[in-house]
Amino acid sequence: VTYQTFIILAFVAGCTLLPLIKAIQGALQKIDIHQVLSFSGMAEEVLVMLKWLVGDTPTPWQDFEAEAARGLDKQSLDPSESSGDTVHFFARVFLSIYHRRYTTAERFFKCFHFFASKDTSYLNLLALPFFSGLIAAGRYRQTGHRHYLSTLRKSIKTL
Repeated sequence: VTYQTFIILAFVAGCTLLPLIKAIQGALQKIDIHQVLSFSGMAEEVLVMLKWLVGDTPTPWQDFEAEAARGLDKQSLDPSESSGDTVHFFARVFLSIYHRRYTTAERFFKCFHFFASKDTSYLNLLALPFFSGLIAAGRYRQTGHRHYLSTLRKSIKTL
């Protein structure tokens, strides 16, 4: 189990957020000491997401909306940052769904799907249909468009 998977699984399993935040902060200190930079981007993304959920930091919705509208610039991607990018978009999709901002979540999901579809870890294999289904359910309630219902059914079948 990777560090990223451990932290996300602890989060989705319902671990109390404040101790999880402290654990991530401790891990970030160790990452700095040992210079394991491959995990720093992931840990920082999860830490920021948890702080937004706890209310330590207000969620910057205007920045989110602008980022979601821009989409993904695939030419400027750094392959060494793909794990951090996956967690970045996981956090954005999750927060957008949590706050019922389904249009924003739908835009971020396209970016998350780009990264997560290349990673066959259990977390991403589960997150793709889960997020897709939640977004489709929310968008179907908002718009009544039947293609969202079809997406929701496919997600349920996949899960």
